[in-house]
Amino acid sequence: MSAMSSTRIALGQKASDLARLLVACIVLVIVVAILAVVTFPLGFLDGSATFWRYPKRDVAEHIIGGRYFIADAWRWPLLIIPNLGPPPGTNIGLTDSIPIAALAAKLLRGWYGYLRPYLPIWIFLCYLLQGPACAIGLYVLGVRNVAALILGGLIAVFTPILLFRFGQAALCGQFLLLLGLALHLHMACATSRRVAILYYLPLLFVALLVHIYLFAMLFAIMLASLLQGLWTERLTIPAAVAQLATMALVIATVMWACGYFALGPIPMKPYGASALNLSAPFFPAPSGIFGNADLPLDRPR
Repeated sequence: MSAMSSTRIALGQKASDLARLLVACIVLVIVVAILAVVTFPLGFLDGSATFWRYPKRDVAEHIIGGRYFIADAWRWPLLIIPNLGPPPGTNIGLTDSIPIAALAAKLLRGWYGYLRPYLPIWIFLCYLLQGPACAIGLYVLGVRNVAALILGGLIAVFTPILLFRFGQAALCGQFLLLLGLALHLHMACATSRRVAILYYLPLLFVALLVHIYLFAMLFAIMLASLLQGLWTERLTIPAAVAQLATMALVIATVMWACGYFALGPIPMKPYGASALNLSAPFFPAPSGIFGNADLPLDRPR
């Protein structure tokens, strides 16, 4: 068999495998969309239900931030709302209003308005993308069976760690983490190729405009790819420094444009009250180890 024939066979097999992945992703999107429409009332999905009109706790904060932002004029930095809170206002990154979704809703406000929240659309989109993101990860691991890819994707959609985040819409974007893991596995498995951590830049860009927690988690996955590349000598130190510098420049520019370097006083919140908060190791709740007598004794643990 000639080298050309072998190449054609390999390309044909790869195309066939990618077609299976595409079929699995399409089926996952259709199945999850049908289940969501059947499960949730139409008023819930279009933002007109009582749940969205009279929100409570975190959901209320997310909706208020988004509503003020969409109704306000375009400003610079992009995410600052002078009329929300005391002067100089608030950055909607602090209200967990999903800046990337808020920016899209503001561009469409002439059609969509500002009274209907965009959170149900975002959550619906997160559910649709969760399954395909998991299927891509399974594909990278060598799974080629369409049924297995679909089943794996459905398991990812119905996992409690995603469903439990329902009240925190931004953190429903866990498909970004699955795509990050898929990218890491691809780099780890492709031992004959150079590691290029710049591939993480689009994911980090989107995660930064969704929630800082997701950005931090993706950044950790990126660092794992960087260290793995250095360990296997598929990434040189100068190349790693150059790519990190490029990513830092792009991310810093986005943060500057969004006003993340001029947040002003951060509103008081129990940032250490939850073990999942990024600041919990530095601002822990009252404990026998750290003491923290200055904190209220009735603070949630």
